[in-house]
Amino acid sequence: MENITVEKFIVQNHPLDEWTPLSHFVDIHSTGKTSIYVFMVDNKAIGGYSRPVVIGKNKLGDEMIWSIDGKQFSELNPYINFEQWKKSWQEKF
Repeated sequence: MENITVEKFIVQNHPLDEWTPLSHFVDIHSTGKTSIYVFMVDNKAIGGYSRPVVIGKNKLGDEMIWSIDGKQFSELNPYINFEQWKKSWQEKF
């Protein structure tokens, strides 16, 4: 079994910097920055995701992640839902 480490970066000039929450997230506001999380094994990137940096009473749910370049899960994986993908990824790694 290999250890996976996660490196977090706060970036600007990313597509998610302009993210606007849906109406049911009334207590969340974007800061205009984006968090990038890169999964590393033996100092090599094996994957990652991005999320807008937000402030407010509530936080984004675990399922609210985007690709490194800010695409939604359904754009990249039209034939599998997030929970199925997450389960298969966890089994693999």
